Amino acid sequence: MRKVALLIVPALIGAMLIAGCGGGGSSKTIDIPGGGQVKVSTGDKPPADFPSDFPIYSGAKYQGGASTTEQGVSGFYATWQTGDSADKVISFYDNAFNNGAWKKTATVNSGSNGAFISAERNDDSSKVGFVTIASDGGNTNIGIIVGTNPSDSGNSDNGKETATASSSGGSGSGDSTPSSGDSGSAALPAEVTLSSDFPKDRVPLPSDIRVTGTNSVTSGSDAVHQVEFYSKQSADDLANYFKTEMPKHDWAQALSSDSGEGKFLTFAGSGDEVLSVQIAASDVSGYQIVTLIVTVKSG
Repeated sequence: MRKVALLIVPALIGAMLIAGCGGGGSSKTIDIPGGGQVKVSTGDKPPADFPSDFPIYSGAKYQGGASTTEQGVSGFYATWQTGDSADKVISFYDNAFNNGAWKKTATVNSGSNGAFISAERNDDSSKVGFVTIASDGGNTNIGIIVGTNPSDSGNSDNGKETATASSSGGSGSGDSTPSSGDSGSAALPAEVTLSSDFPKDRVPLPSDIRVTGTNSVTSGSDAVHQVEFYSKQSADDLANYFKTEMPKHDWAQALSSDSGEGKFLTFAGSGDEVLSVQIAASDVSGYQIVTLIVTVKSG
């Protein structure tokens, strides 16, 4: 999955929880630990610098959004709601991405309840977008992430600098000494200890992994946890692990995407609980990099 998703999604989700969304036309700027900022805005329309050529479903009501800049990656997240069916919204985006400035790169449908669509700009593949469409109580919610990563060459290791330096020991494979790898392969990032408040009882992790980043944000009754880890298992084996284990812990698989850039899985828990798993080949030879984001009820 592109670096824009790996970096901006956790920052945006955490900021949305902290600042809240909806009503009032207010805005709030939040500093990201380690550098960068997230600006959360509410009102009737997205921020003025939201990409004007990215398609927005006609008549949908803007719910709120955020913009962020972190480690050379800039991006937006915004949500809309419409009374039209999910099928109608999906059809709109299928057509818009066939005839506009953006082209569709993948679609994963979830029955009649929604879809996950990825896209990139026709003239600049470093500009990418993700659209989630989901029915909810007679309405359809539309979430859009749009990001620009000017350094997205597939070789940048900036994303690894977000690892939380909480401990040199970890719950990983025991590869405590960073590997120099093969010629042209990057070294493994430092291993860290998984956050003590990570819900391991609800979200088990594969064995023999190297945890390289972990953080959490809590707001009210919601907690968002992010974990980054490296694994020598294949992408297929990792995806099958989550597909098999998550239902045992009361998670229902919602979406699954398999593209040339990796695998993307989402699961729905009770209430508004959501789990997403992004699996991609890392720039360390023989390793996959996995970014897991889970929203659960705190306490």
